[in-house]
Amino acid sequence: KDENGKYIGPVYVIGIITKKVVPWSAEERDIADHKMGEFSKHYWDIHNICRVSWRRMGYKNTLKDETQKYINHVCQPTLQRICDNFGKVFAGGATSESIRSDLWDNATVPICS
Repeated sequence: KDENGKYIGPVYVIGIITKKVVPWSAEERDIADHKMGEFSKHYWDIHNICRVSWRRMGYKNTLKDETQKYINHVCQPTLQRICDNFGKVFAGGATSESIRSDLWDNATVPICS
């Protein structure tokens, strides 16, 4: 939302995985119990928890059309690697390099984590 409380559109966030939490560990259980909020009820279905250092945020509508098409077509609202196949040309003509550059260049809101 903007300073007036008006919704300004979808955002994306860029983060770096700093640690993969060992499945079924005490650390994983602690995260599920104390940090996942409403998602903790799905704890037993999730065993791919990672600690993330969030870096930047951007507004989806500032991205190139082909990047938005890639996000809409391929990505789900979940943790996943984006464009790990550097030789592939994705829907809309985007490449891994063009998508990564577009995402980073348009992520203009710094995040301190």
